[in-house]
Amino acid sequence: MGLPLVVYPVVRLSRRLKKASTQSQAKAADLSHLLNESISGNRIVKAFGMEGFESGRFRQASMKMFRADVKAIRTVALTPAILELVGAAYLAAVLTYAGKLISDGRLDPAALIMFLTGLGVIFVSVKKLSLMNNDVQQSLGAAGRVFEVLDAPVEVRESPSAVAVPLFSRQIEFRDVSFRYDHALVLDRANLAIRAGEMVALVGPSGAGKTTLVNLLPRFYDVSSGAILIDGVDVRQRCARCARRWRSSRRRRSSSTRPCATTSHTEMPRSPSSG
Repeated sequence: MGLPLVVYPVVRLSRRLKKASTQSQAKAADLSHLLNESISGNRIVKAFGMEGFESGRFRQASMKMFRADVKAIRTVALTPAILELVGAAYLAAVLTYAGKLISDGRLDPAALIMFLTGLGVIFVSVKKLSLMNNDVQQSLGAAGRVFEVLDAPVEVRESPSAVAVPLFSRQIEFRDVSFRYDHALVLDRANLAIRAGEMVALVGPSGAGKTTLVNLLPRFYDVSSGAILIDGVDVRQRCARCARRWRSSRRRRSSSTRPCATTSHTEMPRSPSSG
């Protein structure tokens, strides 16, 4: 009879704790990302006098994480308190009813003592299980964040007909290449041809798409439109993993040598959406 009174609040608090723990993990991840971004780019922050702005962002992220943590801690603290309250109310009701039965001669006091002893053992076990359940729910919240990353869809998929060939021998060509991060246009119909032996510098303001252009070559991302051709073959038809391994081995072999190359520079215009 008293079991639903104990199980119901435990189940409700478990769901609340799992949700709060997931939110706490998400806010902690946001704060870590913000710290990494600010620390790694500290020179840029100082150069543009953005210390106050970054401090404000850090305070906001810290406060969001603090609120999520407080919500989770409050739920953990409520669990034993609610169990104690439910147990005390149930015990009071049992004693009241048992006292009436004893006064009427329909209940043996020894049987009441045995019942209360068993009830106390059960209550202690349920309380321990509820505390273990709190740990499990917090772990499930953290595990959910891990599996969210592991189960994320692969953005760049290898073509079944991809062939394993060396990186290039003649020319790399960016032909009308456009790329978007979500809805933000970073590259807009970029055209560039680099011949073997040339050394090219990409020059432009921050946010113009220099790093994005380079990251498209080893297919860390796929172009939104246009094509990147290596020796006349689209990179989407080449084995990306083989090309990356080939590039890393070439870099290790040539790290101690300086190539004799023609140096040129290409200025990257700022895209309208990058501000």
